Amino acid sequence: MSEVEPTLGGSDDDVLSRLAHVLHEMGLPCDCQDQVERAVSLFAELEARRVRRRLMEAARTRAVRLAGFIGYLDDLREGTAEQLGPDDCLLIADTFRTIGRTASEGAACLEMLAGRLEATGEGEVGGQT
Repeated sequence: MSEVEPTLGGSDDDVLSRLAHVLHEMGLPCDCQDQVERAVSLFAELEARRVRRRLMEAARTRAVRLAGFIGYLDDLREGTAEQLGPDDCLLIADTFRTIGRTASEGAACLEMLAGRLEATGEGEVGGQT
């Protein structure tokens, strides 16, 4: 997974809203309508949890990848310019690019998660340090 998944956007909420509207407009008997509304509400909550869980897992995956890439930079820290060849320099440069891309993806996942938590009023206010 090289980029943040586009399916984690707000379009799911739009689909659920439209579905609830269509079911409401069907004119079902009151008891049935109440059950449909409860089912849609429960499904929406379960879907929101699933998306939040996937965003957190995606951010953690990026954190693990970042920790693994850091070891590749030891050659740069320990070597001198004369010890590194052009290919070594290019590989390390690519590692920097990969680290930057992975960090950006992790940040995007956490920003989306924060937006969803804020929208539902969930999560700890102020965070931990």
